[in-house]
Amino acid sequence: MDNMKKLLIEKYEEITGFEPIEEDYMPRIRKMLSTICKGRYTKGQIVDSNDTSIFSNGASGMVFTTEALCVKDKGNSTSQFIARFKDIRYCSMDEDSFLGVDISALKLHMRSGAVYRLSTTLDGMDLEQMQEWIEYAMQLHNQDEEAEDGQSCDSDSNDEADAPERDSEDAEDKKDTPQGTGNVVSSLINSVKSITDSIISKFEADDETDYEDESDTDLEDEDDDYDDDASEELD
Repeated sequence: MDNMKKLLIEKYEEITGFEPIEEDYMPRIRKMLSTICKGRYTKGQIVDSNDTSIFSNGASGMVFTTEALCVKDKGNSTSQFIARFKDIRYCSMDEDSFLGVDISALKLHMRSGAVYRLSTTLDGMDLEQMQEWIEYAMQLHNQDEEAEDGQSCDSDSNDEADAPERDSEDAEDKKDTPQGTGNVVSSLINSVKSITDSIISKFEADDETDYEDESDTDLEDEDDDYDDDASEELD
């Protein structure tokens, strides 16, 4: 941000021939940031400002920050807006007059489709100078975005370059794994299954033996009862 602010101040000097006047009255600055900038920016981001309020308390005017142009002024064509430089597609000048009065305005065409008209300027600047300064700020933000995209692409390229190394390491891990490991596991599973089947078979055999013994005992008891009944009848 500091570098952005420095470049914008240098461009302002190039355009106007003098440095922007830095506001140092904190009550006014706080009012500008809260009302004109809607609390989105800080004092350190202000490059230049213009107070148009009746009581000079910062309630209305224009604030040029490192990120956006903020306007709240009933005397401006669009009375209130915040135009972020990275969101402006292009600027165009609408030159016009009415009854000999210049009503020209600088149009800010936003990526969202909105169009903001700027008919007032910062102190010591005209609309053409404002256009030049805004377009310079747009250029700086575009360069920042391109630099960020370039870093993102470099990061993706590094990830892709690291991928073959990871694949190679995975292949080596698979190569180092003993080939007989799968056979050993399979043998253990079969052994456990065989032992389990043997135990189940034994329990089933014992149940059948117990059932046969119970059946034989019942038959013997029935034969004894029959013999006793027969003896009683003979007597």
